[in-house]
Parts: sequence; C-alpha cells; structure tokens
Amino acid sequence: MPLLERLKADDLSLQTLVAANPDHLQLAYRAPDLRRFSVDARMDAPVATGSGYRIMRDHTLVIEIPDGYLSRDAGGLFTKSKIKRQGQRVFHPNVWPVDGAFCFDSQFHPAKSLAEQVWTAFELMQGRKVNHESPADWEADYLYLNKGEELLREITAVRLLLPRGGVRISTLTLPMLT
Repeated sequence: MPLLERLKADDLSLQTLVAANPDHLQLAYRAPDLRRFSVDARMDAPVATGSGYRIMRDHTLVIEIPDGYLSRDAGGLFTKSKIKRQGQRVFHPNVWPVDGAFCFDSQFHPAKSLAEQVWTAFELMQGRKVNHESPADWEADYLYLNKGEELLREITAVRLLLPRGGVRISTLTLPMLT
C-alpha cells in the first residue's frame, strides 16, 4: 500500500475512534500532510512529577508519523508512530522517561491502524496494560509492581470503543467471469 493511501486510512481510523468516543476524545489537530496529529483526552492517568506521580484528567497526546513509517529498521522491527503526552509525561513503566514517548512492544505489526496504536496508548495511560518484561521506566515499574493496585484505585476507568476492522484500503471491483 502506498504511504499516502496508508496515511489517509490511518487518518480515517483516528477520526472514527474519536467519533465513537465523543465524551472522552477530541481531534485537536491534523497536519495537512497527515504526519502529525493531536488528540485531547479526558480520562484519569498518572503524570510524572519530580518525586512520583499525580493523577490528572486532561491530556493532549501528540502523534507523529516518522519517515520510514511501517518499513523495517536496521534491527528488523517495523517503524511505528511516536505517541506521547504533551507537557509532563505519563508515569508508566512503558513510557520512556527521556522523551515521554510510549514504548510499544516489538510485536507491533503494520496491520494495526493508527486508531489501534492510540487506543493502546490510552490503555497504558489507564494502567490496564503493563509490560514488566521490558520496562522503559524502571522507577515506574518498581512502583507498579509494589503499589500498582493502589495506583489503579486512584484512576476512574474509562472504556473507549475501538471500532474494529483495521486499516481500510480502496479496492477495485472486478467483473465476474462466466
């Protein structure tokens, strides 16, 4: 699939995710070249502070589509979108402390739409997904392992609807052979 067609499909998937969750999500920005988006979210999530975290309700996620999107890098992994919270980073074992970007597992596959990638970020924000096997933030991982249940009690869970179907591409209708 050509990159522009994929970017259009990802844009549509993100618009569909936002439309299915109007109480919690709003598409705040979409770049004309479809390589940068921002989504405003209303949901509880731990945000890093100097000495730990605090629960915040309002967040803006910035989504960047890098060069080489969906192609394999030198290590054989697919290049995926970069998603991070604007401002203070999310306090989570699978968020890089250096730049605040969400660390998705190495099992990422191009069949995942941009909406599915963003939905996964929201699942991480709400503490429903944690990969302790490969933490990006060791301090957050230690806290989640020792006080994770306490942290989760501070979060009012939000279940987002994720329209299924993956990335849609245009198709040609071929005539029936007789």
